[in-house]
Amino acid sequence: MVAKVLLFCSFVTVLTGLDIINHNCNFPTLNTCLRIDDSTKMKFNEMKNECEKYDLTMMPAETQYFGKLRSILWFRYDQVTQLPLGVHVSKAQDLANIETASGLKFKGAVKTGWVIYNYLENNLALVPLETELPVVCWSPFKTRLKCPPDYKLIYPRLTCYGVITENQQKDLWNNEECKTACRNKKSNLGAFHSQQEQLDYVKKLNLQWKSSLWIGTRFEHNSNKYKNEDRIAVRKTAYNMDGSKWTNFENAFEDDEPNAYGGTSENCIEWRTYQGPQKSYNDLPCTNKIGGCVCETAPDQTNVQY
Repeated sequence: MVAKVLLFCSFVTVLTGLDIINHNCNFPTLNTCLRIDDSTKMKFNEMKNECEKYDLTMMPAETQYFGKLRSILWFRYDQVTQLPLGVHVSKAQDLANIETASGLKFKGAVKTGWVIYNYLENNLALVPLETELPVVCWSPFKTRLKCPPDYKLIYPRLTCYGVITENQQKDLWNNEECKTACRNKKSNLGAFHSQQEQLDYVKKLNLQWKSSLWIGTRFEHNSNKYKNEDRIAVRKTAYNMDGSKWTNFENAFEDDEPNAYGGTSENCIEWRTYQGPQKSYNDLPCTNKIGGCVCETAPDQTNVQY
């Protein structure tokens, strides 16, 4: 009996020492979970990073998620009078859109800043981004979004990205070898859908802007024969190998690409990270060997919600 009591006490000690992710789950609606740490205060960007560290986001300013929020705050968190939401306003025109989405009205004359919910008055207000507020993280109440080892979850598409490199310098993989290497990790060659995803990818995987990586975006075989006649139009014809729609986002390709250099068949796309975050895509023969592979997979949906 004593052993069982000691074991239980040890379990309680571990629980109380865990980070924000293990704070009680509150349910503004039947299928959402709100985690509040009213003992810790952070600025907007600090809170955003803190939530994302645990695969969560800051609470959206949308009416469908408010539910019984006021009751939760009133009975459980009497010190939290200003609940931070995961959005900030940079221009006055945004205010009307947020009012429509949230079903609430703004109080005060300030036109830019961090959107907060004043639950005592049941309205919205704006505060400077440098304001420190109690930490609030939000997630859909469903199986936990968990990536495989060495992969990172990237928003807003909630997809897991990984990388295969050899010191980010040695040219070891052609496109087909990268495709196989990613599949061996139960993933596929990954395709980015925006410039921001690429920035988050480099940051979260702690990469340096010095490698050249294959991505899972291609052109149809021999479709690049006349690429240099109208590069802008040809860029739109690319496709993602995972079946998702290719997003021809601004500044993806270098200015003079794709060009089917020397009249060769360059159907695969190399991401020259050493070019920096913009204008870094280049069409290349799929048989060329470069520094590594961008891998992508869906989050693991098998883990029970914490």
